[in-house]
Order: sequence, then structure tokens, then C-alpha cells
Amino acid sequence: MLFDTTDTITAISTAPGYSPRGIVRLSGDLTFSTLSKLWLDQQDRPLTQQAFDSLEYWQAHKGRLLIAPSISVTGTLTLFKAPASYTAQDMAELHLPGSARLLDMVLARLTSYENIRLAQAGEFTARAFLNGRIDLTEAEAVAEVIHAGGDAQLRAAENLLSGALHLKCQTYAARIAGVLARIEAGIDFSDQEDVSFIEIDQLRLEVSQLTCELQNLVNDSASWQDLHHLPRVVLIGLPNAGKSSLINALTGLDRSIVCAIAGTTRDVISAPVSLPLGECMLYDTPGIGSVADPLGQYSQQNALEVIKSADLLILLWEPADSTELPALLNIIQKYYQKNIISVASKKDIQPDTDIITLADRQHIPRPRTFISARTGENLDTLKQLICDHLHFGSDQSSSEAIALTRRQATALQASIDSLEHLNSILNQESDSNYYDEIIALHLREALDHIGTISGQIVSDEVLGLIFSQFCIGK
Repeated sequence: MLFDTTDTITAISTAPGYSPRGIVRLSGDLTFSTLSKLWLDQQDRPLTQQAFDSLEYWQAHKGRLLIAPSISVTGTLTLFKAPASYTAQDMAELHLPGSARLLDMVLARLTSYENIRLAQAGEFTARAFLNGRIDLTEAEAVAEVIHAGGDAQLRAAENLLSGALHLKCQTYAARIAGVLARIEAGIDFSDQEDVSFIEIDQLRLEVSQLTCELQNLVNDSASWQDLHHLPRVVLIGLPNAGKSSLINALTGLDRSIVCAIAGTTRDVISAPVSLPLGECMLYDTPGIGSVADPLGQYSQQNALEVIKSADLLILLWEPADSTELPALLNIIQKYYQKNIISVASKKDIQPDTDIITLADRQHIPRPRTFISARTGENLDTLKQLICDHLHFGSDQSSSEAIALTRRQATALQASIDSLEHLNSILNQESDSNYYDEIIALHLREALDHIGTISGQIVSDEVLGLIFSQFCIGK
């Protein structure tokens, strides 16, 4: 996919389907001159070229768009002057009624002018990249914002959009380039025996540090595939511990049947839950206890299988059943030992129970909170506990956290591979110019791979693949 940035493009920027408002974008040299022929003031009077040129930029102007000799539609027009626009070209946005038929008529009218064509997928953002307004990591972040399926993905996309990865790569590239410059200077002045631009021990140290730091960046970064899946929080406990009431209370939906008869839940039921710092998928499981019927035993086995993949396990128990919990814990720990919090339930029934003393007496984990699904007491505390244990508030989910696309992770790993190969070479003993040239070769390879992340070095094929994933009009 090759982009011609010399002509003027237009597209609908809002999603397909009904909406009260639709947005049509234009970008290119003919944007203003074309719209000056079609825009009417609030009294339905055509604007002169001088009057159109006097419209303020970056402000919404009310009026009407002429889409046929006798048809006009009310809307607002916002003009963006190059180079301080998204694409670094003259740009405009028409905010019009969201009728799909109407917007198609507007596009047909605009593209009837010579040298105005429909934009390709992602072409507005491609122009922003090609004209130096954003780097390639920020361009990819635009697509990730559009396709974000949850809070975690949206936060990660916003971190990319802010240039976090670009700044890190810029720093590493500068350090690699600095080492490379000293190696190449040594090659250029190899005939001067008393000149040394970098000692071998210092070179080993710097290459080793760069390799380690880049590997840490990859290891500490999430992938978009990981972020696509909401963290799994599994409720487990004895029959009639209040798990179904809790999932209903946290989701605001009657997902699970609530009944005083123990063992009502037979299937694993899941629902997304909004938390203070993100979302999780909450699972209600059948109660674990002694059952005689085969169906009950099968249901409990399903529950135990579900907890294997849990990111967090909530052991829910009511004080009246505390004597049975040690046996339940022994069963659970055969399947899961990672991240468990203890929560006591039915506070509205037994509000005065000393649950800390009770837990210590039965040798079970002290409950982090004592909740009532019926009254809602301490449910906000429980949500915050879940956030804390899922590390929504940790450095990994902070404003500095980075999620890598597959392309970015591949490029970083390729740079690491070049440096690791160089590390092995540096363990050899040699002082020849050929040895220095091999070192420089691997440093250039590492630098080139870093350069592909932000787009300093990138092929047309890679650009086409990236921007083809965008929506039309973005």
C-alpha cells in the first residue's frame, strides 16, 4: 500500500450505523478551496472566498453544507491549518446529521471535484506519520485505541499514544549509536597506535548493560494478546457460602440463582465486573463439599478445574461454616496456590462475630474484609482488594507501563539477538580491524532494528500492513 500525500482525501470518520452525528474529514491542499464553494452561512448565503478565508481555525462554525443545487444540510465546520493539524496538512471536519445516506451523498459531492478522492484505511494517520506529526509507535497506538476492548487495553494504547515507547527506544538508540561511533572512530584511526576510543572492558560492560535493559523492557511489557483477556477472578467456597449472591451484587445482574437450599449452583457462571481501576471476569462456581449424587460431584470437579487458570481466587465463607474450611483449603491447594484472598460473608446476619479470632482458631486465612451481598456493606472494599491483588495499581499498569504489539516485540527481540551475538564475540580475544568491523556490524544491526519501531527505518510493505488495520476515516 503506497500513500500519495499530494492529493486531497476525504472519508466518513464515524462508525457505520445509526448515530445522531456523523463526521466527514478532509485533508490536503484543496480542502479549503473546495469547501468555500459548498459552505453557506447561517442565513443560507454562500460565502465569498474572502469571507471563507476569514473563518477562524480550530473553531466550530455553524452553517449549512450544499450537497446538491437545491439541497443543503445543517451542520458545523471546523478548519485546521497546516502544519498544526493532525495530518500536518490543511484539514477540515464536517459535523452533520448521522444519516448514512446523507453522509454518502456528501462524499459523492466532495469527490466529484478533481483531485479529491476517498481515503484509504488509516490514510489520515499515515499522513500524520509521513509528515512527521507522530512516530510509528504513536500511529499504531491510534489503531489500538480504536480497537481497545477494555480498560487495560485502552490505558496501554494511551501510553503508546503519549510516546512512552518512542522515548525509551530513542534513548536506547542514542546509547547504541554512541558506542558505534566510538568503534567506527577506532576503525578510521586504526593506524594511530596510541589512540583508543573505547577500551574492551568498557565495551563489554556497555553492550551487556544494553542487552539486559532491552530484555527487561520486553519481559516487563505486556502483549496486546494478553490485555485482550480480562483477569479471571474465581469465587470458591462451601455450598451456600453466598457466592451467587455476591456475583449478582457485584455485577448488578441476576446471573446466578440465589436459594437457601445449599448446592443450587451446578454450572460455572461468569460475568464482567467493573472495578475502580479496570475490569475483571468474575466466575461463580458450585460449592465444594460432600455430595452424594454424581451430578454434584461432576459440578464440583468443574469448579476445581476452573480455579487452575484463575488470576485471583476469592475464598468466600460464612462464620457458621468455619469448621469445614480447613478441609476445603486442603482440596483447593492441590489445584491452586498463587493468589488467594479470604473474605467472610453474610455480615448482615452475623455482624458481631469476631471473625479474626474465628479464623485463627480454625487455622484458616484471616479474612481481608467482612461483606454483605444483601446490604452492599464493604463491597467497595472488596473491589479495591481485587484491584490491589490484580496489580491494577502497580507500576505495570501505571502511566509508564508499556504493551508491545507483535511487530514491536519482534523488532526489540531482533535488536537483543544482535547484541547477544556481539556479547559472545566480545568474549574472544582479538585486536584486528576486522574484529572491530564485525563489532560495528552487529551494533548497526541492533540500531536498525530499534529504528524500525519508531519508523526511522521501515519498508512500504510494513507501513501498508500497519495502516491497513485501521478504519477508513482514521
